[in-house]
Amino acid sequence: MTSLKDTILSKLEWAKNSSSEQQLRDALCVAIIQYDHLDRDYLYKWAKELKVESSLERLLKQAKKQLNSG
Repeated sequence: MTSLKDTILSKLEWAKNSSSEQQLRDALCVAIIQYDHLDRDYLYKWAKELKVESSLERLLKQAKKQLNSG
């Protein structure tokens, strides 16, 4: 079973390689639901390795914005 943090990373990587908006939406949903429990050190470490750091930053900012507005 894949952890939720790995799901976020894999969806960001898939979106990078395919320009898939669906993958980004899926990753955003996971980030919103798990926002307070995300292991950010792990996410940033692997986002750097996968070259999706900027996507992760945008995703987390968008998740925070959604949580604050709702």
